[in-house]
Amino acid sequence: MNDQIIREEETRWEGGCACGEVRYQYVGKPRNSATRGGSAMHMKRGACPTCGCPVNVEIERIPKVVGMIASNLDDPSRSVV
Repeated sequence: MNDQIIREEETRWEGGCACGEVRYQYVGKPRNSATRGGSAMHMKRGACPTCGCPVNVEIERIPKVVGMIASNLDDPSRSVV
């Protein structure tokens, strides 16, 4: 098993932007998803207002899903691949 894949019982992630102004915590089951950008895929990207570091992405077609940026996790090695 790839050690980068989070087991379903490990359901808490924390992270934030580079300067520390934006912090987040996620609790839930991991989900993998792949999307293709393009003119038909409208996305909103969230960023820290101080350092400009991207912290999340929302896809218009999937309104209940917010994607977090894996490199902003406190432990990026736990990212779902």
